[in-house]
Amino acid sequence: MVQALLSEPVAATTEHDVNAAFKQAIYKVGIDEEMTQHFSLTCPYSASKAQKSVTVTSHHQQQQSGSRHESGWGWLGLSYCAQWPLHTIFTPAILQQYDTLFGFLINIRQVQVTLQHCWALQMMHKGLSSWSASVWQLRSHMAFFVDNIQYYVQVDVVESQFSLLLEAIRLTHDFESIQQAHCNFVSSLFRQLFLQMPSVLQLLNELLQLCTSFGLIVIAGLPTNATPDLERLSRDFQRKSSQLLRQLSDVRDRQDNPHLAQLLLCIDYNRYFETSRELPNHSSETKS
Repeated sequence: MVQALLSEPVAATTEHDVNAAFKQAIYKVGIDEEMTQHFSLTCPYSASKAQKSVTVTSHHQQQQSGSRHESGWGWLGLSYCAQWPLHTIFTPAILQQYDTLFGFLINIRQVQVTLQHCWALQMMHKGLSSWSASVWQLRSHMAFFVDNIQYYVQVDVVESQFSLLLEAIRLTHDFESIQQAHCNFVSSLFRQLFLQMPSVLQLLNELLQLCTSFGLIVIAGLPTNATPDLERLSRDFQRKSSQLLRQLSDVRDRQDNPHLAQLLLCIDYNRYFETSRELPNHSSETKS
């Protein structure tokens, strides 16, 4: 329901419907509703109608582009109403940073789900000539890349930094120290998730957009006229993947971040992205 709802342009009722689905999900997984009553999802109808091409006004416009930005996914945000005394920790500036983090994380997860859906379609249509090996090789490369990014983001960064935050809180009874530990936590997330590195962030978002474009073609049933688009996506994905890995290697050399080194090793363990310019089935194509 939510996948279909947010795949369409934002309507006047989108925010209400998304929050209804959010509350239903909370109920199904058994989370105490009292713990989440101050949270809500935002999907502003008025903002989505506004002119986007001239002035950048939100983190969504900074992070998203293309078809994702035209859908509800590009406008989905997170809101939290901090109650006393938590409002002294969750200030408006901190809450805006959390909203930015949410937009970044949900983008990666949504692309991962899209590629998983493509795999399910692949299993359903085995043997069809239109679903060639080159298509599934591209899906495999994209899924491998996104899965590793998702693991790095969720496990190596978010969960790791959250554990450090909890430990810092456990070891102190001083409010100012807790406040500082929380600020350090948010700052570390922004730094390790590349949100303060525009060139890296742009490349990562472009790669995610390429994966989304691939998913849309596959979900549409691989039209016969889609072959040139798939070849372009293959070339662009390979080229931008190599560019991103080179930039991440530079970041690794400047930061003491063993998790980033592990991410690079996982993604390019056989130096495939570093040394290859084309996916094998398109080696005869001219690099764009």
